[in-house]
Amino acid sequence: MKLKSQRLYESKILICLLLLVLIKPEYFNEVEWLDKLFDYTKLAITILLIFVSIISKPVHKSRIWIIVFYGAMLFATICGSRDLYGYMSANFSSLAVCLMFDIWLEKSPKTLVSEFRILEWLVYANFVTILLFPKGMYRTDLYTANWLLGYKNYQIRTILPIVCMSLIRSYWRYGRISLRIWVLLICSAVTFVLVDSATSLVGYAVFVGLLMLYHSKKRAIPRVITLTNVLIVSVIVFICIIFFNLQNSLSYLIETLLGRSLTFTGRLQVWGMSISRFLKKPILGYGYLSGDEFVKMFNGGKAWAHPHNYMFYILLTGGLLLGIIIVIGYCMASREINKNISSIYSKIILFTLCAFLVMGITESITSTVLLYPMLVLGINIDKITALGYPERRSVSLKIGKRIVKI
Repeated sequence: MKLKSQRLYESKILICLLLLVLIKPEYFNEVEWLDKLFDYTKLAITILLIFVSIISKPVHKSRIWIIVFYGAMLFATICGSRDLYGYMSANFSSLAVCLMFDIWLEKSPKTLVSEFRILEWLVYANFVTILLFPKGMYRTDLYTANWLLGYKNYQIRTILPIVCMSLIRSYWRYGRISLRIWVLLICSAVTFVLVDSATSLVGYAVFVGLLMLYHSKKRAIPRVITLTNVLIVSVIVFICIIFFNLQNSLSYLIETLLGRSLTFTGRLQVWGMSISRFLKKPILGYGYLSGDEFVKMFNGGKAWAHPHNYMFYILLTGGLLLGIIIVIGYCMASREINKNISSIYSKIILFTLCAFLVMGITESITSTVLLYPMLVLGINIDKITALGYPERRSVSLKIGKRIVKI
């Protein structure tokens, strides 16, 4: 029986099917029959993975965190008399992928790392839709310009974790960044430029910048750069923006390079409203809120469909309870990453999560399925570092009398 179950976990077809169903492109939400088909299939997969996670041993601490996090969000939603179907529709994919990561990292991490590459086609397919429809592929009630992976700021939330997993696979297979991954990195960067997403460009610059600086085993990351510290700094920077107008000292970067206003396109007003709403329900928050419900809460326009800050989104959804749980999750991941920081795998997942936290200063990080699976990956990073990777093979190039290794 154990042999048969292990073969199931090592099935490439199974993991590819699970990923292709759970990571649904935003465009599919606009096709009613396709949207429903994915939702029902996603629900069935989630229920199945919950059952497997109950009977699967051992129970890792990441599984406990997943249950507590999504359970607390569900509890807050019930207490706030919110739409349970909306909660399930918005969160079940993320829950399922988190459980999938937790189970497969224990049972068959090689299969997970290897077959995650199936999602790379989403990056290229999205890029094609941008080239074919430069002004947008379709319109929604909220945004005029959307493509296969949705609105411009949404796309990095799918693309960055795909790049992260592809880099891990590249180092596992070849011990270096392969030509295929260089193409993926460049295509992703061009995507963010073409859709004019300042948030994505900042987040991607953080990720690529750290990767280029510290990808070598000989370049140790400064001890101050930990996931916990980046979380603390992102919160402090946000507080300084609200109360001390920190953005004024960054005017050249914000206005000249990114082409945005010092009010962060009206976000200051949204943040002020978020503070007042949070103080009314600080313990449990309001439960899951749809974009329309946020608009009603803030009594604003369609641009106010979320708080435009990651921590405010967490606090308004589940109050201090959910806030404490999410901080615990990041601290757990930070601790495990620090233990294995000499590994390139730990560096890659650290840089990915740091980029998300930086983007979270001005974005709620909604419409993402892959953020929390990346956190689960961080908590279980020892399973990936155990895979090892081959030493990079150098090539000798003779230039005159000199021999240069590249």
